[in-house]
Parts: sequence; C-alpha cells; structure tokens
Amino acid sequence: MQDNPKYLRSLKIAVITMGILIIFGVIIIISTIVYRISSPNYSLSSDNRELNIKLNVPDAAEIKSVNSNRKTLTIFYELNEEKFVKILSLESGKVIKNIKLEF
Repeated sequence: MQDNPKYLRSLKIAVITMGILIIFGVIIIISTIVYRISSPNYSLSSDNRELNIKLNVPDAAEIKSVNSNRKTLTIFYELNEEKFVKILSLESGKVIKNIKLEF
C-alpha cells in the first residue's frame, strides 16, 4: 500500500462517508419500526378480529376439544356415547362438515 497523503485522505473520506451512511440507515430502520408499532392499525397478527360463531352443538353434548387454524375451527364432541366432529369456517361462520365417528 501507499503512504501517499492523497490516498490516506481519500480513504478517510470513504470510511467516514460509509460510517455516516450506516448510522443513517440504522436510524431509518429504527424509526420505521417505531412508527409502524405506534400506528393505530398495527397488529401482531394479520387476523385479530373478534369472531362470533354459533356452534349449534346440542346442549347435552360434551365438548372434548377445540382446535383451529387460520381458516377453520374443529370441534370434537360426544353426545349419548356417540362421537362427532364439526368443522366450521372462520371466515363465514358456516359449517363446512359434520362428521359422525364410528368405531
């Protein structure tokens, strides 16, 4: 490498410029994160709305378990020693499928 003062000066300018660009980039990233978190319509999940779905499960039924994913709600229940599975749509609230399990 050269110990040329012009070379060292241009190297210092390049390093300082890149350092300033890195600092500005980090500031912009942090301010964007803070802005998005503090905005009123920020949510951790894309689907956090409240759902009111009528299950239409008989009163005498004993619900054994409830599972869900982004699109469906699955209810496992027992009625008079018979086992049933009901699958509901979370988008419309309508029954997708009623299944009677027989062993």
